[in-house]
Amino acid sequence: MKKLFVFGLFLFVCFVYAPVLLGQAHAASLKFDKTTNSVTNGSTFDVQVVIDPGSEQVTSTDAWILYDKNVFTVVAVKDGTYFPIVINDTNTAGKIYIAGLVNDPTEFKSGVGTVATITLKANANGSSNLAYECNLNQTETSKIIKNDINSTNIIDCGSNGQQAITVGSSGGGGGGTTTTPTSVPGVPTATSAPTMTPTITLTPSPTQILPSPTIASISATPSALPQSGVIENLVNIALPGILLVTIGGVLKVLLHI
Repeated sequence: MKKLFVFGLFLFVCFVYAPVLLGQAHAASLKFDKTTNSVTNGSTFDVQVVIDPGSEQVTSTDAWILYDKNVFTVVAVKDGTYFPIVINDTNTAGKIYIAGLVNDPTEFKSGVGTVATITLKANANGSSNLAYECNLNQTETSKIIKNDINSTNIIDCGSNGQQAITVGSSGGGGGGTTTTPTSVPGVPTATSAPTMTPTITLTPSPTQILPSPTIASISATPSALPQSGVIENLVNIALPGILLVTIGGVLKVLLHI
């Protein structure tokens, strides 16, 4: 019996505090349909204001949206389909006020939906953010009102979304995107000039050919000239011998006489 009582008490506590725990896990917030966007300077574009009440039932919302007045101007605000009644105020440059509510306090809304659609015009190149002004200590702050007797504001400012918008020039395709032009029939497509690489031709130097010497052109030069006076030297050497032989012959004859 005691175990059954403890088990029943546990189920009761879970049943009571489950909505609170689920609400903390999925807080109520305001978001945009995109977190990033790229547009062309001078063009108009749409931004959707989206409510996400988490698991709660809500009866109204106040959305204060901040934008850079030097980059954007507000063209129009169109009612969304989430709330049957939508009002707006765009008279303050740099700030947009949008409110959505039910027809009867006994009615309520749940789930994610679009409160309104804002049409903006881009006036300058650059990057800028759309953000929700949300400060629970201020009067003019974004709110999400719960369907209860106290009209409790259940918005979680830290969970609100932003949209980062990049504005590019018309020639850059918006957001810095580079586009490749397509060819038009009848119009020559410009092509890049081919790179001219100079070709260096090496011309061989002519080989100097010397004429072969002919026999007639070769002069025979003797390595040594014949010595002159050979006969004279021979006579000078032989003459004394001849004289001696003659004298000896004469003496031999004289002795035998």
